[in-house]
Amino acid sequence: MALWQGRFRWSGLLVLLLAFGLWSETERPNVLIAENGGLVGVLTKDGRAMSKAKGQGFVARNWLENDGSPLDQSAAASLWQDDMPSVQENALGDGGRIIHVHGKKGLAAFQSCDPSDVVVFSTAYLKDAACDVFDPPRLKTLGAVAIRLEEGIPQVITARQVSGQRLWNTGRER
Repeated sequence: MALWQGRFRWSGLLVLLLAFGLWSETERPNVLIAENGGLVGVLTKDGRAMSKAKGQGFVARNWLENDGSPLDQSAAASLWQDDMPSVQENALGDGGRIIHVHGKKGLAAFQSCDPSDVVVFSTAYLKDAACDVFDPPRLKTLGAVAIRLEEGIPQVITARQVSGQRLWNTGRER
């Protein structure tokens, strides 16, 4: 804007205001799942709650930045409702839960889930489950996952659905 001359100079400000308005009106997903299952972020009234205070820092920073949140990852982790280290739960929609299961200890501690639940494992889960399960083998083909609640019902959107299949994002090449 400082480089523009004449009466069109102030039209740059209009473009900036329009961009800010569009950004602030964009609805962010209720749940974000990292492409390896190592981090889950749930949008709460106080900001995005992170399932881990450390690790996956780049992903966490980007999620929080895109939300416009001033919090860092450890502060966002304090918003998570459950403080169990290996199996963490948070509310999801109409009676459902988002459950993040960390490592082999979490895998051993995990009991079961309901059909309205979404469970994210950081290690492979080899059993049948009544709920929607995201583990590293499944996430390898889907990529990162966003979940939007529409009338209380989770709608899953994957990175693969958005970007399509490319040579560089096939599970075989990774």
